[in-house]
Amino acid sequence: MKLTVYWRQHCPACRELLYYLERKGVPYEGLDVTHDAEHFAQMMRLGGFATPYMVLDGQPITYFDPEKLDVLLSQNNGDG
Repeated sequence: MKLTVYWRQHCPACRELLYYLERKGVPYEGLDVTHDAEHFAQMMRLGGFATPYMVLDGQPITYFDPEKLDVLLSQNNGDG
C-alpha cells in the first residue's frame, strides 16, 4: 500500500488527517505544499486543487472522511 498526502500548514483538515494516520499507524509520504511549488504542481497534475489531497495506490481522494478512509485502507491492506 502506498499513500501520499499533500498538505498545507494552517489547514485544520490536514492536521486532523495527519493525526488520524499517526494514531492508526498508517505509513504515508507527507508532502507539505505550503511553500513548495514543485509538490504543489505535482498535486495539481494529479487532479488535486485543495488540501488535504491523498493518493492511495493511484486512487485520488479529494477530502478527508475518516469512515471512508477506514474502508479504503482496509481494502488496500489486503486482510483488513
